[in-house]
Amino acid sequence: MWLHTKDVHGSHVIVENKSEDFPPDNVLLTAAAYAAHFSKARNADKVAVDYTFAKNVSKPKNAALGKVIYVNQYTVFVTPKQPQ
Repeated sequence: MWLHTKDVHGSHVIVENKSEDFPPDNVLLTAAAYAAHFSKARNADKVAVDYTFAKNVSKPKNAALGKVIYVNQYTVFVTPKQPQ
């Protein structure tokens, strides 16, 4: 599972999941909170984080470092949380 803040610069977060299913809700929400923390929106109360399967993420040819496009995403709103 691939996660990134929606329309805000930040780090991509990957959740390794051996199955083709969604990870448990608590894992997904924690990963989204970490993605929010490692973004420019870290001081916001709620941050929109997009998530999709990694197979739905691709890098356009000649794109800048870190620039990707993705499809079939979902969005969750979370409070940023620093990993412990």
